Amino acid sequence: MSSEKSEIKYFLTYHNEDISAFEHPDIIPLKLDQTEYFEYESYRMLKPEDIPDVKYLGFISPKVLIKSKTHKTVNSLFKMNKTKLFGSFSIHPSVVPCEETSIKNHGNNFLVLWTWFWIKLGIPLNIMNKYSMIYCNCWVTDRDIFIAYLDFAKRAMTIIDNAPQDIREILETDPKYRGPLYGTGILEERFGKPYYPWQPFLMERLVSVYAYIKEANIQLSSKD
Repeated sequence: MSSEKSEIKYFLTYHNEDISAFEHPDIIPLKLDQTEYFEYESYRMLKPEDIPDVKYLGFISPKVLIKSKTHKTVNSLFKMNKTKLFGSFSIHPSVVPCEETSIKNHGNNFLVLWTWFWIKLGIPLNIMNKYSMIYCNCWVTDRDIFIAYLDFAKRAMTIIDNAPQDIREILETDPKYRGPLYGTGILEERFGKPYYPWQPFLMERLVSVYAYIKEANIQLSSKD
């Protein structure tokens, strides 16, 4: 463990995993409330007084040391690339076209939900398939942008929570993801259906769009 004072602090979002490998003064454990947003509920859980006064802030998940190609130790997480507004520890650093890939994974309902989501958030539709994806909920950015993104993400979640009936009906469908909870009975117990909810699949892609918007200096227009 490094003794140097870091410019970076991470929020480690976890459910019931063993996080002992992440004991570090600059990693803040955040045990998640169990909602349909999975790890992205962390965006609503964090209050202004929870945000440390450091230069860079980010999120990591317990799987980052397994999934990342470049970060295999906790200390390596603090050697971020400071040349970009957002640093990513993605297993897929450049997945384009993003929407086409997502449709292959989740079916045509994804595009219906994603397009509706963008329109409500005021995101220009002409940038679809132009940005790289950040997966694994592992990213870090400037503190001011981190705080701005939390506000943006909270607004996005409010939009989903207040979706009109036609969108709500799609949100009740199967996103076709067969992750580790599928078939265990846990999803039925938590959410009343045997498949994952759509919310995390929308939110996990939103940070990628926001990073592109900030780096390309694209203006948003509120539609909600």
